[in-house]
Amino acid sequence: MHLDVPTLGVAGSLVTVASGIVLLLVWTTDRAERTPLIWGLANVFLGVALAILLVAASNGAASNGAASTEAAAEGKDWLLMLVGMFFNTGDVLVWAAVRQFSHRPVRSRTLLSLIGLGLLLSMLSVSFNWGVAQAVISDGLGFVLFCAAAAVLFRARAEKLWGRPLLIGILLLHACALLLFLLNPFLGPLPSAYLPPLSIFSAIQFEMLIYAAGSSALLIDILRARREVREREFARIDVMTGVSNRRGLTEQADVVLSRARESGAPVVVLLFDLDHFKSINDRFGHRAGDDVIRAFCETAIGGLRPHDIFGRLGGEEFAAVLPRCSLEAGLGIAERIRASFAGVKPRIKNTTIAATVSIGVAAAEAEDTDLVLILEKADQALYAAKEGGRNRVSRFPPPDRDEPPPAFIRIA
Repeated sequence: MHLDVPTLGVAGSLVTVASGIVLLLVWTTDRAERTPLIWGLANVFLGVALAILLVAASNGAASNGAASTEAAAEGKDWLLMLVGMFFNTGDVLVWAAVRQFSHRPVRSRTLLSLIGLGLLLSMLSVSFNWGVAQAVISDGLGFVLFCAAAAVLFRARAEKLWGRPLLIGILLLHACALLLFLLNPFLGPLPSAYLPPLSIFSAIQFEMLIYAAGSSALLIDILRARREVREREFARIDVMTGVSNRRGLTEQADVVLSRARESGAPVVVLLFDLDHFKSINDRFGHRAGDDVIRAFCETAIGGLRPHDIFGRLGGEEFAAVLPRCSLEAGLGIAERIRASFAGVKPRIKNTTIAATVSIGVAAAEAEDTDLVLILEKADQALYAAKEGGRNRVSRFPPPDRDEPPPAFIRIA
């Protein structure tokens, strides 16, 4: 059994270009995600390069699948230069697409430098008949870029996506194929018509088909999975402030309370309400009110511990859940946030707004099975703070008259 070289090459070219077009169509459905745009362009470049290589080979311009080892006519030399340029551009764009997918910076200067290097090597190979050297350097550059792309994906594995290991495997498989291409000049000329089924050349041709179809299908599925995860996350996030909304806060709090019941660790809930917020909206407008809310969120997050949970319940009302925190320590944290926000005084339209916050503090008891029950206690404390003049912290249950204030509680 023999394999027809042109047929394999044409199939590889068509599949690669088609996969690129599919990725470009995927990009049109969500233009904010640029990964399918860059990867799609990369596959188009690689597929076109393979097609040009087949044309050059059919004219006798290539003897080893990468560049000619003999003097060629000017027209054929241009074909070989385009082959190297398109292959290198495709490899660089795959690397850039992976960095874009992993939220790593893709500097235009670096991108253009790598593409320019491939173009320079292709031009030098034509001008000085460096066919073998250009093939080795070009494939070597592709090998390094695909290995670097796989490494970037691996380092970003904290984002749990099921298709990531498979995509890394396909990138490394293609890098190994490029490594085999480095051996082409030392393996003798490529047969012009047929390949034995177990030859290196036939394996490389099949690998190109696997890479083009597999990487595109995996990328599309990974992007879909990531979009679904983000949609679920957005359902738990307050859009204006970026903190958890009521749903997100409740779900996180339920986990904390469940663990606290098992370990017996204390949990404290803080309930915040911005003072006279309606009058701020009426006097300065809703945009000014939004700025005050965002300023409070920044202040509250800065005053909480890294593992504390904070979210917006609605309007000007917020809550925080403090795991492994005593009531006294919670009062100290609440007082710190209150004092900090009172000193912020955001400026709106050259006017300083003296915004303040009242805070109710309550500790979880054994019978408190969810956040709602603790919030009811914290709300009673918040009501007492409002009745007491606002811009203050109150606790549930109210302290005994003889109980000293928790002014000197040390907060971890």
